[in-house]
Amino acid sequence: MLDDLNQVQLEAVTHHEGPLLIIAGAGSGKTRILTYRIAHLIREYSVSPLEILAITFTNKAANEMKERIASLVGRISRAMWISTFHSTCARILRQEIDRLGFSKSFVIYDDNDSKRLVSYCLKDLNIDSKRYPPNKIAAAISKVKNELIDAETFASRATTYIEQTVAEVYKLYQERLYQSNALDFDDLIMMTVNMFQIFPSVLDNYQERFKHILIDEYQDTNYAQYELIRLLAGKYRNICVVGDDNQCLPAGTLVSTDKGNLPIEKIKKGQNVLTAVGRGGISISRVTNVSKKTKIARHITFITKSGAKVTTTDNHQMFALVPQKSNREHHYVYLMHKQELGWRIGVTNDLVTRLRLESSADKILAIRSCKSDVEARYWETYYSLLYGIPTSCFKARGVPVIYGEAQKELYSKLDVDSRIERFTNDLGINPNYHAFCLGAVKRGSKTRLKVKVEFCYRAYAPKSKDVLKNPQILHLLSLETSDEGTFREIETLGYKLEKAKKGKRLRIASTDITRLEYIAHEIAEKTGAVPEFNFKLGIFNQQSLPTLVMPASNVKEGFWLPILRNNQIFYDEVIKVGEEIKDEPVYDLEVGRTHNFIANGVVVHNSIYKFRGADIRNILEFERDYPECRVIKLEQNYRSTKTILKAANQVMQNNRARKPKHLWTENDEGELITRYQGENEHEEATFVASEIEQMVKAGRRYKEFAVFYRTNAQSRVLEEIFLRYGVPYKIVGGLKFYDRAEIKDVLAYLRVLSNPQDTVSLKRIINVPKRGIGNTTIAKIDAYALKNNMSFYQALNNVDGIHTLSAGAQKNIKKFLALMDEIQAIKERETLGNLARALIDQTGYLAAFEAEGTIEAENRAENVKEFIGVIKEFEESRESCD
Repeated sequence: MLDDLNQVQLEAVTHHEGPLLIIAGAGSGKTRILTYRIAHLIREYSVSPLEILAITFTNKAANEMKERIASLVGRISRAMWISTFHSTCARILRQEIDRLGFSKSFVIYDDNDSKRLVSYCLKDLNIDSKRYPPNKIAAAISKVKNELIDAETFASRATTYIEQTVAEVYKLYQERLYQSNALDFDDLIMMTVNMFQIFPSVLDNYQERFKHILIDEYQDTNYAQYELIRLLAGKYRNICVVGDDNQCLPAGTLVSTDKGNLPIEKIKKGQNVLTAVGRGGISISRVTNVSKKTKIARHITFITKSGAKVTTTDNHQMFALVPQKSNREHHYVYLMHKQELGWRIGVTNDLVTRLRLESSADKILAIRSCKSDVEARYWETYYSLLYGIPTSCFKARGVPVIYGEAQKELYSKLDVDSRIERFTNDLGINPNYHAFCLGAVKRGSKTRLKVKVEFCYRAYAPKSKDVLKNPQILHLLSLETSDEGTFREIETLGYKLEKAKKGKRLRIASTDITRLEYIAHEIAEKTGAVPEFNFKLGIFNQQSLPTLVMPASNVKEGFWLPILRNNQIFYDEVIKVGEEIKDEPVYDLEVGRTHNFIANGVVVHNSIYKFRGADIRNILEFERDYPECRVIKLEQNYRSTKTILKAANQVMQNNRARKPKHLWTENDEGELITRYQGENEHEEATFVASEIEQMVKAGRRYKEFAVFYRTNAQSRVLEEIFLRYGVPYKIVGGLKFYDRAEIKDVLAYLRVLSNPQDTVSLKRIINVPKRGIGNTTIAKIDAYALKNNMSFYQALNNVDGIHTLSAGAQKNIKKFLALMDEIQAIKERETLGNLARALIDQTGYLAAFEAEGTIEAENRAENVKEFIGVIKEFEESRESCD
């Protein structure tokens, strides 16, 4: 098995224990790596398949992985859990949900069910569904659940009228779900996380069960999924994730090149762009890769005093100069950190001086910029009370403070770290990137070292006076310490220190920026040092000051950004920061040597070179939670020919290459790509048809061809031309099988038989086929249920007490209940397949289609019969597994 792997793949597969981060490019064999890794764990290390959990994002991917693993290790793989996040949580909740007050026979609402239930809630609350569309409210609730925020917490935080409306619907929506013994898709993960947090014994059971966890497409995990995996992997830390990072700048951003400004979407690999080289200088560097991805992201816009304006995604690494003097125009609410305690909150108009005054603290982070001291103190008080964050200083400033053991006890009782995590998540900022850090930090009796990495600390031209033509860029790592224990720890890593005025120092200059970053983290891990990365890019008051690197979400008004002016880099103050959620393509460039380029006149970081992730709460927090993790890059492409791979890089911008990795292949060059541009859609369709006909005459068969189009409407012209040419075709698409109304009807019947409290399913089938129970009757039953605080099903069983109903309506409802009781009796003695067959016969569902006599009704009847067959196949396969 291992003979099929290249060296990098081999390293990923044979890594035994501990966290592993795999960065995969397009077609680099990541599915093979995951499956071979699982097989290797079972074969070589005797890991039980029962102890392995593999999670993918789609059922199709899960099924493919199951098949591949079965081919490697045989039927024993059936004992493994290989599924999606939602399927995994559903299996756990089927065993444990009674602890949360639900029955194990709960039903799962899909998106359409959720929207339907939201519409019922809007109606009951007398909220205009045109002003507040059910799909928008359902999406808002889903987003909140993905942040693990329950209805009560969301209501307590709602400030605007829209948020308060969503909170009101959210509360009733959850109550209706509970009454129906139902969960929506988001509940599956949220409730599993809640259960693990509430019942540590349950979490411990599943931590013991899943000692090895593998996650595909990790960069796409939301916060709830991230927290679920963090909890499950917390004990053994044998977690392997495959992911890639995301890009940072929207289309239309102008990039400065040696031939003028070009939109970022027009920049090609190999093109020269202007780049900052340090101390105000600029040079030219070559673009080694261009990346693109469409994503939903926070777009943050910065406007500087001189009028420069640039928009980036919130995770984009920015160069920011923090003002080092009192500024009356900007007052900051900040978080300050002390190593042995944690974070506190405060207010200042001088971040750097504020940190220096409290010498026992090690870093400071601005969380909000305000126009006055009063405004800043308002937000300090608000955040402190809302999240329970201490305000007491770490060091006295002429006023009494809590210190010593009392201070430690306060922090231990408050669990400040978890509060800060929730706080920074809510604000969308990253606490791992400080605004300023002291040079040496006291940690007990030992001084905690700071490792400084200065990028672009020198630019010179060995053979030319013109740095633009022949620049040599050096980066510098430096540290200095007088602690002998630290000497020895660093020297065991193979780095030799030299004498300094006080103790010893290490200085390493290199053109390889990633090498220095690796060394900094290596020393930090060994010695407990604080790594600090900065660039001396621009000129500020005739000085070249160290610029910190931080995500755009952390840059506040009053900070200074490096901008290009008159062929030199200066710092310019940010006077306005705006934010907007957008769903559109974003781009980034990989730039050699300097790892920065100039966008809309602002120097921005080359974020590709460093693997930082799509969301600060997945890849970033993976590195934080697992600092010992091993990182492996997969760069060889096995899927495509050289021609296809080259085209993908240049035309599609290689969606998956979002880290400095060079995708390559040993495959043949392959056939050239043909591109045809017609004057209109009819010419395009005629070209396709004629090409097919020529190849069929040459010996191909029609079934060997597939024609892809972007929207369903584009199929019409293709069909017309195919008919004219006599090309047989079949349209593939339309509604998914399980999304068809007739299939959802049968499923709703089965759901009600399993859980009569399922209001959404019950309302769906109560008048299908027609049985005289229309919308007016349902509305009267709803009103009765709401007034008497009971479920819809309970109201049906009290039909005699609903005096607003006519005698005929009451009679129809009793007939329906009697019918369901008869089918329920069949359920107790028959298999699922036989039950489904009896159900469509007893209800007259299939007979209604046959009586209609239309082609559409005939097709729907065939779909129902097909579904019955699917159920029977499922039963047979389950019996064979047992």
